[in-house]
Amino acid sequence: MCEFSPGWLVSKGKFHILNHIVEVVKRFGPGILVSADPFEKFHGVFRNSCIFSNRQAMSTDSSKYFVHLDCIKHIMSGGYWPDDSGVWVQAGKDLLQLFSENDFIRQRFGLNDKSDAPAGS
Repeated sequence: MCEFSPGWLVSKGKFHILNHIVEVVKRFGPGILVSADPFEKFHGVFRNSCIFSNRQAMSTDSSKYFVHLDCIKHIMSGGYWPDDSGVWVQAGKDLLQLFSENDFIRQRFGLNDKSDAPAGS
């Protein structure tokens, strides 16, 4: 049985680079993979998700917030859910019409325009 796969040769660490890392960072700045800049734009989103948090379990509060938003998106985009008696229901026609005709609302929920949706979606 082989102990090493060919992928190991490609994915193994290049530790020799660590000898030169100080000079590289001084000359070119921090690497893209370790830079926090790509994630900074989401800082406000996460901060706003815990406005009403008690700061004891912020990750739980944020998770609940995003699940709540996803449920609203599901309902407004025509999704079904079981009511208390187990019957599958859908939002009313006025709400569905508002959501389907208002491009601003659709964009705020991160959904494509109606014309961009492939058939059957």
